[in-house]
Parts: sequence; structure tokens; C-alpha cells
Amino acid sequence: MTCISCGSSSNSIIFDNSFLEIPITQCNSCKLIATGESIEQLDKTMKKYYANATPVGEIKDTIDLDHKTNHGSYLMNLWKSHFDYCFPLFNESKNLLEIGPGTGLALRLFENKGFSVTGVEANSKYVDFINDKLIYGKCIQGFAEDLKINTKFDIIWLSHVFEHLVRPDLLLQKCSELLSNNGFIFIAVPDCQNPKILNQSVFDNASSYHYTKNTLKTLVEKNNLEIIKCESYREFVRIEGRGQLTIKKYFPSFSKQICPFYPFKKTDGDNGIEIRIQIRKKNIS
Repeated sequence: MTCISCGSSSNSIIFDNSFLEIPITQCNSCKLIATGESIEQLDKTMKKYYANATPVGEIKDTIDLDHKTNHGSYLMNLWKSHFDYCFPLFNESKNLLEIGPGTGLALRLFENKGFSVTGVEANSKYVDFINDKLIYGKCIQGFAEDLKINTKFDIIWLSHVFEHLVRPDLLLQKCSELLSNNGFIFIAVPDCQNPKILNQSVFDNASSYHYTKNTLKTLVEKNNLEIIKCESYREFVRIEGRGQLTIKKYFPSFSKQICPFYPFKKTDGDNGIEIRIQIRKKNIS
């Protein structure tokens, strides 16, 4: 596979098989890990997978229960952590585009905060569900790479979507076109520097790419974008979580200082579960 990040055609197979039933390769130059031995193979495999992977049960549960499940609570906590992480960048920015909103929970939560929201989602059932729930915002059916819209957005939001794209490099270019001069892009992906997360990404999920902080930063910078911040986060272990809840109950201000993105905590080791990166256009002060 020709590397989408550095252009090298030198790579090695590091896993003979995967969730998508094709090999996993690693660029020998920039170390980006990709699914498939060519872009053509990856593209064909992903199209076949999504054509036959309509999550009927998940959609029904979402509609029937409206996120009132343990997983729904997790998604709300994840969004809140991401929101707090990006809070210093919001300023007066209120025009937000979310790519791949899935069930649309983040769009609804942002709208409740006063943001003007637009979503782009491929799944028509999700689009209908989201548009039924939004008050002023809208969700468009389609793929962001093909989006034809004249609006500029202050915030472009991709939470655990970027790793499933066949050409994330082209999406970054599209996002740059859609981004206002003072806006930013937020991306969260699994941290595959962690061997456990890499194994899950390869064997349990339909992931196209398997990022580390270094390979994600290289891809972003190769597409003429500037990184504001790129960090890895892990979840609290149980004893930490209980302690934090106690501190939060009696000393809320102190709790916010020592753990601003609960229930996630920054890590510099190989135990992170996700990478968070904030991006803006170059040469914008």
C-alpha cells in the first residue's frame, strides 16, 4: 500500500488477518498502520462491509430507549469530557459540523448548549432519527468527502470516526476548506500505541487505520494543518473513579482542577485508550 501520509510504497505485513478479513500493513517509513495491501482493496472491503452491516438492533435500541442505557451514559460522559477538553477554544464559536454523528447524541447535546449544529451521516435511519430530535439543527445524509455546501464552520467534530475512513487525508483537505479562519477541528481516535487497543482495533472493529500520536500528527501536518494539541487519555481505574467522585462531592472546585476531563485522565505511557487532537489552519493567529 502506498502510504497516504508520507507517500512511501515500502511496507510490511504485521497481521495476516483482521476483523475485515484482509491483512494489516505498516509503513516502513512513517510507521502508519493501515488495513489492506492497497487503497483499492481497503475501499472495496469497506464498501462491502457497510453495505451489509446496517445495525438494525442498535438503531431500534437507540430509538426505543433514547440513550437511556449504560452505553448511553458512557457516550454522554465521553462527550462531556471532549466538550471540556475543547472548551477554551470555543470562544464565541457556535457554528458546528459533526462528521459521522451516528445516533446524533453529540449534536443534540451541543444544540442544548446553544450551538448551531449540522451533521453529515451516511446511515439514512440515523439521519431520520437525528432530524426528528433536533430543534433547529439538521443532519444531511451522505459522506463528508462529497459534501457540497457554502457554509464555513467554526468547529468540525469527529469523535471516533476518523479511523474508519478510507482516505482520511482527503477528508482533512475537505475540512480545511469548510473551516473558518479562526475555527478548529477536533478528532478523537483509539490510541493504538496501547497494544490492547491496537488488538481491538485490528480484530474487533472495522478500522481502516490504527493511529498512534506520532502517526496521527504526521498525517495532519502533511496536509498543511497546524496542531494545537495532541494527547493520549486513559479511563480511570475503579479505585480512582470512586476517589474522584468523593472529592467531587465535597470539594467540587478542587475536583475540577485535578481532573478536568473526568472520567478520563491524560497519560504519557502506552496505556491510553484514545488520542485527542485539536487542529487549525496554518498561519492563523
